Amino acid sequence: MAIVSISRIQVRRGRENQDGVPQLAGGELAWAVDTQKLYIGNGAVAEGAPAVGNTEILSTKTNLFDLADQYVYNKDSSVVTTGDPVISRTLQERLDENVSIRSFGANGDNSQQADKIQYAIDQLFANTDKTVPSSRVTLKIPAGQYKLNTSLKVPPHANIIGDGSAKTILIQTANEPVFETVNDTRTPSSAGDQATTTTLNQAREIKIEGMSLETSGDNIGLLLRDCANSEFKDLQIKSDWVSGTANSSNSIGIKVKTLSSQQTIAQTNNNLFDRVRVEGFSHALVSQFTDLMVDNIFSNCIIEMCRQGILIGEDPNAVNVGTHLQGPVGNKFLNTKFIDIDRTALIVFNGTQNTSSNNRFFNVGNDGNGDGSPVHAIIDFKSTGNKSDSDFFGRTYALAIDTANANEVYVPEITGKHSGTLAENLQPLDLTTNATITPWLKLPAEVSRQYEISYVYKSNPSDNERTGTLTIFVDKDTNSITLDDEFRYTGTTPGNQPDPTFTAQLGLTGNNTAVLYYTHAIANETGTLNISIKSIH
Repeated sequence: MAIVSISRIQVRRGRENQDGVPQLAGGELAWAVDTQKLYIGNGAVAEGAPAVGNTEILSTKTNLFDLADQYVYNKDSSVVTTGDPVISRTLQERLDENVSIRSFGANGDNSQQADKIQYAIDQLFANTDKTVPSSRVTLKIPAGQYKLNTSLKVPPHANIIGDGSAKTILIQTANEPVFETVNDTRTPSSAGDQATTTTLNQAREIKIEGMSLETSGDNIGLLLRDCANSEFKDLQIKSDWVSGTANSSNSIGIKVKTLSSQQTIAQTNNNLFDRVRVEGFSHALVSQFTDLMVDNIFSNCIIEMCRQGILIGEDPNAVNVGTHLQGPVGNKFLNTKFIDIDRTALIVFNGTQNTSSNNRFFNVGNDGNGDGSPVHAIIDFKSTGNKSDSDFFGRTYALAIDTANANEVYVPEITGKHSGTLAENLQPLDLTTNATITPWLKLPAEVSRQYEISYVYKSNPSDNERTGTLTIFVDKDTNSITLDDEFRYTGTTPGNQPDPTFTAQLGLTGNNTAVLYYTHAIANETGTLNISIKSIH
C-alpha cells in the first residue's frame, strides 16, 4: 500500500489595519488578511539589505498610486527640479492635471455621447468647488466623432479643448445648439435658472477650442447667453445650407442672446473669436438690438457659403432706455475672409463704433453669381458711427475698371454712413495717347457721397511723374457730379503737366453710377496710373 504524505505550508498572517505589520525576518512572508496584501522582510543591513524593514509584494490589491509618490520632472537633463529638498509628486497628482472625456465614458466612436460629455462638464465646472480657482481644470476631448441628442450646457470657467477643428467633431442630431452658455446657478443635480442671470453669475471666463461643431437644418451652432470675457479658438461651425435655397430663420452659426436689454444686468462682451470658420448657415452670426453685444473681437475667421454673413442690432422697435446701453457697440471684425455669401456680409442695423478692418470679401452679395453680377451691398451700415477700414472687395476689382459697361448700375460695396478705404493699390491702368474722352473707372453713386482718389501717374517714355488727389462729389438732390484734381508734377520733359485730364459724369442708368473719363492728347505719351480709393458718406 502506497504511503501518501500531505504537507501544508502557511505564512505568517494577521490584520494590518488592527495590529500593523510587524518587523519580519529576512525572507519571511506575511499575509494581511484584512487588506489582502503580501509582505516580505528585507533582512539585516549586515546581510546587504539597503534598510531594515518590510517590502510589499505587488498583488491585485496593491494601489500603485499610493506607491508612486516619487515623480520628478526629468525630461531634459539640463533642467533641474531636484533641489534641496527633492521636489516629488504622486502619480495621481500628475495625471489629474489634465482630465480626458474618456474618463467619463465618452470614446468618440460616433455614437450618442451627450449625456457623458454633459456629466463631465457638470462634475468639473458646476460642482461645489466651482468657486475655487484650483478646481477649474481643462477638459480634453480627444480626436473622434461624438454625436449629441441635446445641447451641451457650458457654465462659467469651463475650459473645453479638442485636438483640432478637423479632429474632434461634435455632431448635433437634435433641434438644439451644439453648445450654449449658462450662468453659475447650474449644478450637477440642477439645470439652474437662467432667468436669474446678472453680471455676478453670468457665463464668463469660458474657453472652447480645437473642435468642429456640426449641425443641420434650422439649428444654431453656438448659442452665447450673457457670455463675457471668453475665448473661442480654432473652431469649425458647420451646417448644410447651400446657395440658392430659402432662408432658414434659425439656421445660425453663432447667436448672441442676453436676458435683459439693461447694461446693469449682463452683456455679451469682451469675447475673442480667433480662427473660427462658419460654413453652411443661413446666417453666420446674429445679435439683436437688445442683446448687448459689446467690445467683442472676431479675428482671422472665415465666413463661407452662407445666405447672409453677420447681422447685428436688428429690431424694428429699438429704442434706448434712459442711460442704458443698447445695441451692438465697439465690436471689431478683423482679418477675416467672407467667401460665397449670397447676400450682405455685414449689416449693422443699429449700433455704433463697430469696425470692419482688413477683411477680404470674395463673391459676396451676388445671389450666388460672380463678383461681376452684384445684387446686394457687401457691407451695410444702417446706423452712423461705424467704419470700414482697409477692407478688400473682389467686386471693386471686377467692376471699377470694367469700363466696357460704363453705364451699368454699380451696386456699391458699402452702403450707409461710413468713411473708409474702398480700394488700395487698385490694378494699374494703362493710359494711352487718346484725344477722345475715354472711360477708365466706375464708382457707386446711389446716394450723395464723396470720393477721394489718390493717384500716381508715371510716364513710360520719360521720367515725368504726377502725384495727386481727385475729389469727387456726388449730389443726388440735383443728380450732379463734380471733380477736383489737385496734383504735383515732377520730371524733366516740359509741357506735359496738364496731361492726363480727368472728368466725371453720372451714368445713364438711373444716375446711380459715377463714371470717370480721361483724355491724353500729347502724342506718343503713354503711362501707368496707380490709384487708391476712399469713400466718405
